[in-house]
Amino acid sequence: MKYLSDLSDIPEFSSAATDSGQFLIPRPIIDNPQFNDLKSSGIFLYMLLLNRLRGAVDFELKGYDENGNTFVCYRVEELMEALQSGESKVISLKKKLKNHGLIEEVRQGSNLPNRIYLTDEILNYY
Repeated sequence: MKYLSDLSDIPEFSSAATDSGQFLIPRPIIDNPQFNDLKSSGIFLYMLLLNRLRGAVDFELKGYDENGNTFVCYRVEELMEALQSGESKVISLKKKLKNHGLIEEVRQGSNLPNRIYLTDEILNYY
């Protein structure tokens, strides 16, 4: 599996757009009927995860693993607040993103947030 490392990996997001500070959503997430089950909250979650790719590598919010793959970190509590949802809803939404092949998650343990890898699966819909 290949992973996204920056927002500019997605064809429609030029570097000018990624530097604007706006939240960006890949068009296929909205237009492709395959993603209809994500609804607005799932789309919003994916947008938040993509936005985290925009930041600098600090190994707290974004980092590289031993294979050079980029990951982002979000605590469940942060996502609960951002989505104004409970824990079960956040977990359910992440599971939907996993089922679509859009993310992979790796547990870190020791009370650390999971590593979330944004796969390049979305590129197959362009």
